[in-house]
Amino acid sequence: NCTNYICLKKVKKIENIGKNILIFGNGYSSSFISKQAKLFGYRVVIVSRNPSKKPIQEIDYINFKNQELVNSIIKKSIIISTVPPDKNELDPVLSEYGDILKSHKNICCYISSTSVYGSGLVFEDTLCKPVSKRGKVRLEIEKHWLKTCENIQIFRSGGIYGLGRHPMIKFLKGNYEITTKKDHYPNRISVEDLANIILVSIQNHSPRRIINVTDQNNVTTIEAIDYVAKELGLTKPIPIDYEEADISDMAREFFLSSKTVRSKILAEDFDYNYIYPDFKKALLYLTKLSLKV
Repeated sequence: NCTNYICLKKVKKIENIGKNILIFGNGYSSSFISKQAKLFGYRVVIVSRNPSKKPIQEIDYINFKNQELVNSIIKKSIIISTVPPDKNELDPVLSEYGDILKSHKNICCYISSTSVYGSGLVFEDTLCKPVSKRGKVRLEIEKHWLKTCENIQIFRSGGIYGLGRHPMIKFLKGNYEITTKKDHYPNRISVEDLANIILVSIQNHSPRRIINVTDQNNVTTIEAIDYVAKELGLTKPIPIDYEEADISDMAREFFLSSKTVRSKILAEDFDYNYIYPDFKKALLYLTKLSLKV
């Protein structure tokens, strides 16, 4: 049976781990994580530099600079950080609140990136050999979290997609060119699955764990978009090799390494059933919502 999207066979829920969750960051991922946490019965507080942005009902918002209040809530909360590195390649949460996090044994969850890996087939125990600058920065920040928090869970997330954030949005606006690279398979995760996996991991807490959070199917972006276009009778996508494409340096970094990311923990320990295991079908569903088909 599935409750609140959680479909598990092997996970045993741990009681009395605290009913307060403090989320650093008020962006796309945190909105889904906070809603899912509410379904689990948690009281949720979001800490943000823009606390009035996209308010969600029954969730408290606190300014990141209100140190006294944030410190008092940290002491009695599970911590989830969705905050990316800043322009100085540092983690803003650890820079500001690292000392108090170190002094308490909170369950801490940090959303990192699969960019910490190199090429090939990788699992959680694969040696990290990042190629991109972003991957190297993320790996250093992971090490900082590991040094700071005794009970740390690091979620190495693939590209996060969902309603309002997926590759068909640009396509539907008339941009039919799709950047490609031979044998390059992006690693993705639905924002709903990301939120669920974090909540499942908190419920089944074991300290100092790294989890790869990606779906488990290989599909290129052009394959997925071509599938959706055929299903809905849309314009055929135009493939453009990444070496010739007019894209930003950050976007080009994405193509530097080709890796397939898998998770032993989700498959073996959690036996997790994905809400969206097939990116092609998920993209079709999201596109239909966009078109209101």
